[in-house]
Amino acid sequence: MISNGLASIIHFALVTYLVQVLNMRMFAVAISSAIHFFFRFVFAYCLVVFDKDLRKCMIPLFDKSSREDLGHILQIGYQSFVMKVMGWWAFDVFTQMAAL
Repeated sequence: MISNGLASIIHFALVTYLVQVLNMRMFAVAISSAIHFFFRFVFAYCLVVFDKDLRKCMIPLFDKSSREDLGHILQIGYQSFVMKVMGWWAFDVFTQMAAL
């Protein structure tokens, strides 16, 4: 959530600058979206690398305990998936609004 929030602030500021000052229109949206996704990855990666408590909470993919109680995991995963897709749609709508 932290990485997404910080990257979204960068994205909104950058797309606003590129559209209003440099008049780049939809090309500005593409550039700032690419930079947004890159920064979101970098922020999330840095959190995992530098936060020891976060690394302790991670379960390796091929560990036996990662396959226990899959029903609840799939239920929460579906809800998370729907929320993420809704976030993508909102992101696209606000990006188009900033471009206009």
